[in-house]
Amino acid sequence: MPLARTLLAASMFLVACSSSSKGTAPGALDDGDAGSLCGEHASLLDDFHATASWTGDAGYKAELLDAVPPAPSFSAPGGNVWKVKVMDPSGAALGDGAVVTVRCSMPGHNHDCSGEGATVTSLGGGTFEISKMVYQMHGFWIINLHVADPRVKDGGADADVIPIEICVP
Repeated sequence: MPLARTLLAASMFLVACSSSSKGTAPGALDDGDAGSLCGEHASLLDDFHATASWTGDAGYKAELLDAVPPAPSFSAPGGNVWKVKVMDPSGAALGDGAVVTVRCSMPGHNHDCSGEGATVTSLGGGTFEISKMVYQMHGFWIINLHVADPRVKDGGADADVIPIEICVP
């Protein structure tokens, strides 16, 4: 009996975390599938574009400058790459001593960005390149940009967390 329960649980996990829809190959989904994959978050696919911006609770802001591919993708070779500009609450670009790290998760599935993990490189002037964001499956994801700003009291560790909610079709 324990073996039967284990097999049942494993098959339920595989069905719940399946990455294809309607028999199509991963990455071959059209925008019409976003609603079934992201549920109430399907409109986030339309909100992701150059000049999109997000703000954390402490007022730090991230503005998307470029994305390769242009929309979040499950099948991007080597992962998704974003270029973002991060500004403090006054609108000034982060200084050269600032650090941005990224943590991404898929609520309800306990997934994070797989592979080597997402990396962040400072390009100077408050601009950062986030690379190697590999989404394990289609659906709703949250990417948290953690901002450490040395201009803030106590060294600014986690001066703000900027949440970015996306739909990966």
